[in-house]
Amino acid sequence: MMISLIAAGALTLSSMNNVAEQNCSMELNYNIRVAESHAALYDQEQEIWRVDADGRIYIRQEAQPLYVNTQPLAARYHEGVRTQTYAVIEVINEAVEIADYALTTVFTEMFGEKSKATARVDDITQALKEELAQVGHEQDNVYHLNGSELDTFDARFSERLEQEMESIMADSMGSVFMMLGRAMLSGSGSFEERMAQFETRMEAMGTQIEQHVDERTAHLDAKTDAMCEQLNELAEIERQLAQSYPIFSEYSLFVPVTEGTAEAQL
Repeated sequence: MMISLIAAGALTLSSMNNVAEQNCSMELNYNIRVAESHAALYDQEQEIWRVDADGRIYIRQEAQPLYVNTQPLAARYHEGVRTQTYAVIEVINEAVEIADYALTTVFTEMFGEKSKATARVDDITQALKEELAQVGHEQDNVYHLNGSELDTFDARFSERLEQEMESIMADSMGSVFMMLGRAMLSGSGSFEERMAQFETRMEAMGTQIEQHVDERTAHLDAKTDAMCEQLNELAEIERQLAQSYPIFSEYSLFVPVTEGTAEAQL
């Protein structure tokens, strides 16, 4: 029961994949840096293109000709890339927060607030936040989103969580037996009745966690739905920009999903 509850928090990251299921995707194989003034795509540390908030376009740091029909599109593109970058980082942050809630609630209930096992939850959360910082972070009012890290974050998140859980449970077997012993000795009635009381308490906790996670996940679902709608709009803007600036086709970020399209990534 405990492992499944903790998994509920970790699996919240799967909400990000709802964007792909809604027929849109954001393929991010490169790094993005966005601010109020500009959005830029990098391959390693080399700037490939930059779009300013006013619609000016730079390719490999060289200013490009401005066209009446493309400058407004480029300005919208900048705003869309900026919004989507903020949204991706926010969704991942919320997923980490939900996992932290599930972990903390389970371990506090089972081992006590001041137990070593519960204290290690903070270590897990900090480790996950450090993983998150590699994916996306803000520095000097510029948001950095690293595509190569984003692609593997879900798998790393789940693997790191599983490893930490196995380690905590292996180190806490004595506490587990003590907890079961207290459950057998506390309460009233026969042994079977006391165990039934303990089981009822655990099930109530499970229901509370699941309800909280479901509410937060529904909130994330609403966000990914909104992201999906804008992603499709940005794919069309990107296609139009590519007619004048082929670089946007070579380094495409937004790809509408059609039948036969490779598995979407976000």
